Amino acid sequence: MSTTSRRHWLRQSVRPYLGQLIIIGFVGAFSVIIASRTGEWGLARVQPLIWLFFAPIVWLGRQYRIAYDEDGIYQRASGGLELFIPYSHLAKAEYETSTVSELIRAARPFRRLVFYAAGGGARIDVSLKHFAREDIDVLLAVIQRRCPKLTMPVVV
Repeated sequence: MSTTSRRHWLRQSVRPYLGQLIIIGFVGAFSVIIASRTGEWGLARVQPLIWLFFAPIVWLGRQYRIAYDEDGIYQRASGGLELFIPYSHLAKAEYETSTVSELIRAARPFRRLVFYAAGGGARIDVSLKHFAREDIDVLLAVIQRRCPKLTMPVVV
């Protein structure tokens, strides 16, 4: 790993949280409207608690980052752990979707590109929903230039 190389971080997207934001926002607005008409403020009073529950989920999700530089690919997980796979160790690149058990555990992104290191073990998941599509395309092009024998997956 070069100490002078500059990491290029993939830009993050709000898409993974957009549905939840819309639902919580509509429920909050609807509860305030109903409360103002009926005088029953119980549901409206718990809205801040819902937002307080949702905020850490978003914060944890935003800690998941992907970067690349002249040496390889990096993944920073929400727990702060960082994984690095040099281009010279990339053995396989695949497009995958989560199994039911992975979906329930929320262990990995639902739709993802996965880069496997030679010898098994290490892998980097690049979520197709968490990052800007243009940045993912650039990452794929960089990997293809560095590893011309590696077959790149088709992203749909």
